Amino acid sequence: MVPRFGPARRAVRRFMPGERLSEALDAAAQIEEGGAGVVLSHLGEDLDDPDGVEEVVQEYLHALERIAGEGLEVEISVKLSQLGLSLDPEICRAALGRLAENAARTGAYLWIDMERSCDVDATLELFGGILRGHGPAGVCLQAYLHRTPQDIDRLLDARFHRGTPPGIRLVKGAYQEPPEVALQDRSAIDGRFEELARRLLVRRADLPGLRLALGTHDEHLIQQFRGDVSTVGASPRDQAVEFHLLYGIRTDLQSDLMRSETPLRIFINYGAAWYPWYVRRLAERPANLLLLARALLPGGADAKG
Repeated sequence: MVPRFGPARRAVRRFMPGERLSEALDAAAQIEEGGAGVVLSHLGEDLDDPDGVEEVVQEYLHALERIAGEGLEVEISVKLSQLGLSLDPEICRAALGRLAENAARTGAYLWIDMERSCDVDATLELFGGILRGHGPAGVCLQAYLHRTPQDIDRLLDARFHRGTPPGIRLVKGAYQEPPEVALQDRSAIDGRFEELARRLLVRRADLPGLRLALGTHDEHLIQQFRGDVSTVGASPRDQAVEFHLLYGIRTDLQSDLMRSETPLRIFINYGAAWYPWYVRRLAERPANLLLLARALLPGGADAKG
């Protein structure tokens, strides 16, 4: 009933332009006109039905064709649980391979989201296959996981990428994980995020082609790393670091970054499965509720994300 409730739909539209691909691409075109790029993700997780997985694959294939046909530089980001990871890793591998092949053919960059800590090993294993078999691609890493420093070393090892350096989107982490798996203290998470971002910047100097994106709305951290942005290269992919912010969150900060020509991409979610996504984000980490509440205040005043 809630997805059909008018006020609920209007509230969610603050954080996504609409359920349909056409609405997401219209928003993407406007953002590109403003000087930023876009990463597009179709909502839905934890699919355990092969037909459902195929529907997701077809949706992304259609999106890739539309992106190419409309001349947009939109990138896509996929969740492996949406491609049947829990159903059968081989089904997921085949689905991901089809998307990577079509992304390479149409010139779109493919990102792989990171989900629960129990799926990290499978995600990195599948990502490595895509990186070696289809060319440049990126994966999300969560700073609050105790294992992430070792995962960075693994990703940057020549035996893993075999000459095709990965893209890494570093985020703080949004899932509720136990203390033995992840940091719990906010200041410790902030410190770990900064530490890992600086480590990646140092490694980037020795590994041309490594793409680094920082996914955070924390203005303090963004200001620290804006000074590391290189002015060399016309594409954000050629910059030392770029920033990824969510659609509808801290629009004032997004506008400031656009005006200063800071490499920026806006992460747009779309699709009919917005209600489970919306509720799950709150249930997994109640602190997310504060982020959303602050964003709804006049001026969108949340200083941390």
